[in-house]
Amino acid sequence: CQLYSQIESINILIEAGVDVNSFGGCGKTALMTTNCHICASELIKFGADINLRDTVNGNTALMLCSSESVADVLINVG
Repeated sequence: CQLYSQIESINILIEAGVDVNSFGGCGKTALMTTNCHICASELIKFGADINLRDTVNGNTALMLCSSESVADVLINVG
């Protein structure tokens, strides 16, 4: 299952000490790029900051999300 694989990858990286708020090469955090509401919830559970802005255009995860279910998660948290 692809979803299980994504969640498992998130958990493995977090257990390895990866900062959930680190910016990738595209100037975005994992929360800014996910289109999976379960993954978004998992990232937030481990401290992902919904108010961070990307380093390219200054957009937040909510501004960038392409999924209504991810938007709902971000709005309910924020």
